[in-house]
Amino acid sequence: MAAVDKMSVDIVGKGGHGSAPHLGIDPVPVMAEVILALQTMVARKFFVFDPVVVTVGVANAGGAANVIPEKCHIECSIRTFSVKHREKMEKLAQEVVTGVCAAHGRTAEIDWAPGMYPTVNDADAVAFAVEQIETVLGPGRYRELDDPYVGSEDFAEVLMHVPGAFVFYSGLPADRDLASATFNHSATAWFDDCVIAEAIAFYCQLGWATLRDLAN
Repeated sequence: MAAVDKMSVDIVGKGGHGSAPHLGIDPVPVMAEVILALQTMVARKFFVFDPVVVTVGVANAGGAANVIPEKCHIECSIRTFSVKHREKMEKLAQEVVTGVCAAHGRTAEIDWAPGMYPTVNDADAVAFAVEQIETVLGPGRYRELDDPYVGSEDFAEVLMHVPGAFVFYSGLPADRDLASATFNHSATAWFDDCVIAEAIAFYCQLGWATLRDLAN
């Protein structure tokens, strides 16, 4: 899964009246350029097979149609799949913001809030987990994700120090299709409690087999 970091930016302008924009310094067009520049940077500065995803989820400016605001505010969720690109993104994203603002004679107040590392499974730990799944539940009950998942997980902090694997256990009801099911954060998500017994059996097997191997 992806690493996630958050960047918050205040673009400082000079307020004024909409009838006299030449007497103020409008930060709204600068905010628009910053948002577009961040998207362009991702497409041009990063290798396409080591993805970077930038989502500007918050963009606030002003409170009246005829007033030039003093400030604009944006908040970005930034997701990367490698430590290399995570570090590169932290540097370049802030350079882009300050550069665009400087081109308009504006300043930017930036807060970079580090989140989680990428969740990277250890190959041996995956093989061990699959063996335990098949021991308890039989063959055909495990499959690998077709693509990396762009969500993030704080278990990544553990994997930075101890080799391991993150395993998804589906709670999707039997009569629903995973491809069309709503996301688990959705208010319409639905979970089937009947999977709990099998999940407990698997996790007990995983714990028992781990302790057995450590004892040997």
